[in-house]
Amino acid sequence: MNDLKHGMADLAWWVAPGETDLFSWIAIITTILLVFLVVHLYARFDRWAEEKSKGTPLATTIPTLLTIGLLYELFPLDHFSVLLPLSAIALAITRDVMVGISKKKQNMAGDEA
Repeated sequence: MNDLKHGMADLAWWVAPGETDLFSWIAIITTILLVFLVVHLYARFDRWAEEKSKGTPLATTIPTLLTIGLLYELFPLDHFSVLLPLSAIALAITRDVMVGISKKKQNMAGDEA
């Protein structure tokens, strides 16, 4: 039993001009909440990983990897070169190595004094 208007069935998803589209508002709000949930979960995991990585050689690299993962999760980064995240990871590893070397030098200087 289709309710015909102008020869077409009255579709539940069709909205006449000037009327409010409830399904689109529900989809927009759901999408915003899902993006917020993903960012929130990444932030919680990043905080947990940062606490666990204190004193380890990869204290900077782990949060950098999580940030890159979040960016790839939320945004279509296909048009960027793969060298962009690889360079960020290389910079984070380099910083961790330099921090480790400076700590060793400080420990050696403290032992000599």
